[in-house]
Amino acid sequence: MTDISQPQFLSQAGRIINAQQAACILFAGNVGDIFYSPKDQDYQLLPQLLASNWSVSGRIVLIYELNGPIRFNNSKDRDTLRQAWISWRSGIDGDADILALTASRATQAILKDEAASFEQHLERAIGRPTVALELLRQFCCCSRHQLSQDLVIIIEAADLMLPDGPVTQLNDNDRHRLSVCLDWFSDPGFSAAGDIVVLLADTASGIHQRIRAQAEVALVDVADPDEPQRDHFIRHQLSAQSWLKENSESDVERKKVAQNSAGLSLLALRQLLRGSTYYKRLPTNHEITLAVQQHITARLGDDVVDFIRPNHYLSDVVGFHEVKDFLQHHIIPRFKAGGDVALTGAAVGGPIGAGKTFLFEAFAAELELPVLVLKNIRSKWYGGTDIIIEHLRSVLSALERAVIFIDEADTMFGSLDSSSHETERRLTGKIQAMMSDPRMKGRVFWLLMTARVHRLSPDIRRPGRVGDVIIPILDPTGQDRRDFVEWLLEPTDCAQNNELCERIYQADFPTSAADFAALRSELKAEVQLQERSLNPDDIINIIESRLSPELGPVRRYQTLQALLNTTRKQLLPADESTPEQRQVWRDEVKTLEQQGYH
Repeated sequence: MTDISQPQFLSQAGRIINAQQAACILFAGNVGDIFYSPKDQDYQLLPQLLASNWSVSGRIVLIYELNGPIRFNNSKDRDTLRQAWISWRSGIDGDADILALTASRATQAILKDEAASFEQHLERAIGRPTVALELLRQFCCCSRHQLSQDLVIIIEAADLMLPDGPVTQLNDNDRHRLSVCLDWFSDPGFSAAGDIVVLLADTASGIHQRIRAQAEVALVDVADPDEPQRDHFIRHQLSAQSWLKENSESDVERKKVAQNSAGLSLLALRQLLRGSTYYKRLPTNHEITLAVQQHITARLGDDVVDFIRPNHYLSDVVGFHEVKDFLQHHIIPRFKAGGDVALTGAAVGGPIGAGKTFLFEAFAAELELPVLVLKNIRSKWYGGTDIIIEHLRSVLSALERAVIFIDEADTMFGSLDSSSHETERRLTGKIQAMMSDPRMKGRVFWLLMTARVHRLSPDIRRPGRVGDVIIPILDPTGQDRRDFVEWLLEPTDCAQNNELCERIYQADFPTSAADFAALRSELKAEVQLQERSLNPDDIINIIESRLSPELGPVRRYQTLQALLNTTRKQLLPADESTPEQRQVWRDEVKTLEQQGYH
């Protein structure tokens, strides 16, 4: 069980501070959420939590937000720093308030001017982040000369003040703030003084790379709440609700809510629980699922991820008997088992129109898990792709179990060779790292669909990633084709006409699952338009009137690549898994490539 009384990130930061390993700590991740404070017995935003825990004897805590003032934890700390500032700026040691009464008029005037300047600087910093950062840097200089206490400076939304990007593309204010912070954090006096600067950012990638590269900057990840933390929050939120009876049944229901709400921040969970207070009941599974989907979509972006809820299962899929049997008896049990026996994922190859997407949507439905469809994880903005990947990793770490569904995967990822763009190489590398992360094994199943499986990076296709299982989806033959023929004829009442079925079975067209689906739709439309059943001659005329587009060589090339990249013999056509047959396929691939097919 996780000890919610002390968040892990807080313990990690405490060790860094106590060991003096870094003078600047970058908190990245779920920094906009609320956290439990045992000291105050309540949930607080992160800046308030840090201020509450670190406001101890010998420390002065300051908090700065982008559009607000520099705040002190209490008035006493403000007075202490003001007096130190006056002494440091004036060069006159002693208690500024006493000296203001007893010193000479000249000294009194100097002290009065410096006291006024302190307040003026604080006022000028409001809404001026460049001024505020320079003032905070000056406070650290003052601290090491005039203060016996250490400063703890908490800076909110640091990624908005110090955005990543080429220096030449930053505006003047961004460059100025970057220069201030580089001077600040690289100053040996600052690193030796004991003062601490805390940067809060949504993602570490959002902070300028030169800041992240500083030796004095330590990264601390703020993870999404786990199940024990969500359960504690639910109990805390609903503790005063008389309708929630204290019994074993209520405990079980509450724990189900905590379990099913994986992926929600505590703020999002609080919004969900407000409905419970109003309706006097716990959220339903449907309400929780919808809230999780909305929260994750909002976090990653509508153009990055989508959720699918397939309403068909493997039993609804026509044909593909061997593949469905393989999925039911080998893939699904291994993934559900979890642990060391779990699979990382699978790649699915086969020619266009073979039915890959429909079949594996049904497979995803069998797993009964959230299915995230990655649509576009490349950003047109500098550093945007890294931010998306960082968000994705955080989301996957928060979800208990999930399926990542990537259609047209060859266009999503690139290779790692020198011919690829730097962003493409970085994207592919980070995705590969997530695939092989042992912490995600058994929790995240990667499902990559592509008609061009050979274009996937060799590093993605290797064992330990989706290369553990590469499945070919081929045009139906044998009994699979007979099933498709019967399915094709269902709308016409001719499905039991053996002579017609055999004639279509022996014909060159239809070939693929997409051909059968399109032709079935046309036959169904003809039945409705003519308001009568079609006879065998009508059906044959409709089939023979269709002309296939010139996709034969392209589909053949894609089929050969699916066959050559398959990792299971039982999924290959009967008696075609011999080394001699594979060489025949390779020779045919070379011939097609010489003709311009790739």
